[in-house]
Amino acid sequence: MINWSLDRGFWVVLNVHHDSWKWSNLNSDTDLAPRLTKFEALWTQIAARFKDKSEKLMFESLNEPPGSTKAHADRYNDLNQRFVNIVRGSGGYNAKRLLTLPGVAMNIKMTVDWFTIPTNAAPWIVHVHDVSPLPASRIASR
Repeated sequence: MINWSLDRGFWVVLNVHHDSWKWSNLNSDTDLAPRLTKFEALWTQIAARFKDKSEKLMFESLNEPPGSTKAHADRYNDLNQRFVNIVRGSGGYNAKRLLTLPGVAMNIKMTVDWFTIPTNAAPWIVHVHDVSPLPASRIASR
């Protein structure tokens, strides 16, 4: 599907979508290290496989990471930095590939308040969803 889309001139966003509700939910201290290891392994493979695809392919670290606190945001800021380090260090077009970086819960206010720009991220865009008001219980439980 990526080749088909790029061959037709489309821009493509490749992301880890809704895994944030499962294995990559960083809101708990339980099994945090294995979750980070899995995330890094996943993006190492993706970055290597697609490093020679055109600049019309964008990568997004994680879609809709759950959370509701500054501590959660700090973990996802760290995750975004890990993502940037992996992609930028993998060669090919990835050195300057446009990266999409989410804030915690992709919530506008929490992102504005707590998002940290990763070093060496440029070019990048921040990704938020305006689904407010979303009950805090739903954000935290995902």
